[in-house]
Amino acid sequence: MNKVAFSALWLLVFSIPLANVFVFEGVGTITRTIGIFAFGICALTLVMTGRIRPLPVPLLISAAFIWWAILSFFWSDAPQLTLQRIWTYAQALVMAWLIWQFTVTQSRQKALMQAYVLGAFLSVALAIISYLSGQEATYSRYAAPGFNPNDFGFILCFGVPLSWYLSITGRGWVGWVNRLYLPAAIIAILLTASRTAFMMALLAMIVIPWTLSSLRSWEKVVAVCSVLVCIVLAWCFVPHYVWERLVTIPSEVTQGTLGFRRNIWEAGFALVYAQPIVGAGAGTFTWVIAQVIGTETDAHNTFLAILADNGIIGLVLFCFIGISAFFLVLRMRPLERKVWLTLLGVWSLGAFFMTCGHKHWTWLLFGLLVTQAYAVSNPHSTGYIAKDNAPAARGKHV
Repeated sequence: MNKVAFSALWLLVFSIPLANVFVFEGVGTITRTIGIFAFGICALTLVMTGRIRPLPVPLLISAAFIWWAILSFFWSDAPQLTLQRIWTYAQALVMAWLIWQFTVTQSRQKALMQAYVLGAFLSVALAIISYLSGQEATYSRYAAPGFNPNDFGFILCFGVPLSWYLSITGRGWVGWVNRLYLPAAIIAILLTASRTAFMMALLAMIVIPWTLSSLRSWEKVVAVCSVLVCIVLAWCFVPHYVWERLVTIPSEVTQGTLGFRRNIWEAGFALVYAQPIVGAGAGTFTWVIAQVIGTETDAHNTFLAILADNGIIGLVLFCFIGISAFFLVLRMRPLERKVWLTLLGVWSLGAFFMTCGHKHWTWLLFGLLVTQAYAVSNPHSTGYIAKDNAPAARGKHV
């Protein structure tokens, strides 16, 4: 039964990079559909086995953050939107909790990483098909069907460090499949023409030179060749207007409005001044900002969105989640620490320009991080895999 529950959880993680591609009327995205099934199977398994792992501190802080979001319903400026956001938060936290319950061993933790990369790989293929068939997500920008180009680029960037880690620690065809993700994902990220995703991708690729000491000689050659292949394919395959947009990054940062983000942020901080302690209610930013600038728009900044929605108290709780995750990473072994520090950096960069605190992929990565930090050989233990003398998957990775 435990294996069936984990299989359902694997499918849930696999579906996240494909969530908006398949949407069922009356139910929602494929991720929500599989999530309902996975929760039922996993809940039944926990009831039958009676084995429930005690919550670690990061998940307890997460629960406190979501509880505060629930309380915000009572003073929300848009109660219906707050209910929707509470439901989204609840789903995300339950997913992270199920990952914690059923992903005790390192092998299972890597299996969920692989599920995400495979789902992202399929999503990449769909994006490239959209480009070849001329199906734009927005003007001259491409993504998998149903996705906003910025969100899509965000999702693919997470797969870069994960696939690289799996290629290092995997063997045979598994390693090669994960190596192939890198050039494919870079092409798809560039086709989104997202300046934020482009910067995130550059940051994500830092994991390659940072972990070269963990590789054998032939693997170092493969790593260099992978980067060169990315450069050649990008130059040959990506249309010129994408590069024209990407080269505006320096001027946009120093002289521009960051894609009108500066204007939104100024209006957003005006909202914060009105209700600085408790906020306007979870999920209300787009509605409240419309009262100021005349149109609904996203905050384009995770921290500003939470500050406006949940006030200083909510932002502090959310930041504590990140701080607890950071300290967990510091306790990991060198290879895992480098991978997760890169992922935290990628997420932080993206979070500064996009709103992702309620996104499933954010909470998925958080759940994976916690399980990586606590992963052990004994499935009934809850101790850290943190700094110790135990050998890694391959001898050089300690």
